[in-house]
Amino acid sequence: MTDLEKRLDAKITAQALVIDEILKSLDRAGLLDAAAIVERLEQFIDTPKADCVDAHEMQEVAAEVEGWADMIYVAYIEDRKIDPALSRT
Repeated sequence: MTDLEKRLDAKITAQALVIDEILKSLDRAGLLDAAAIVERLEQFIDTPKADCVDAHEMQEVAAEVEGWADMIYVAYIEDRKIDPALSRT
């Protein structure tokens, strides 16, 4: 792994941790609309893309977006269906 790849990997990991903490904070404050976030992410995945966009790159981005949508759904929607008192905090 090159130095650039290591820095990018570290940056992506840090951003994911920050996003997760923001989601937790919004959830604790009662401001998180997880269903709306999941819906918007799924809309992005389903929206047709411009022809000039590299199809392989777009598939990679869509896979990452879908992964985030799945994580949010499981953590903030599905788990609550099992036990409404369940919290990730």
